[in-house]
Amino acid sequence: MEQPAAQSLGLSLKEIAAIGEEDRAGGLSTERSIEIMSTQLARLEQKAAELALMAAYLRAKIGWLKGGKQEPEPELGGPAIEGLQGSCE
Repeated sequence: MEQPAAQSLGLSLKEIAAIGEEDRAGGLSTERSIEIMSTQLARLEQKAAELALMAAYLRAKIGWLKGGKQEPEPELGGPAIEGLQGSCE
């Protein structure tokens, strides 16, 4: 994996350096490459879930403000927010 691609996938410079050293020391096996990519995929999926939750909170908060603050104020991570994930208003 080249450095710019690795950085754009969220790997730190320290992680990239360690992978590069591992590659120079004997090459990365297919299994090791899959392990590295699977770990990074899990990190990205977790971050995507966190971002989706934050986006749902902001949608709910905007809706609450537009609605004149009539309902209880949305809370980040609250049950009303979890039901709004992925919806657009």
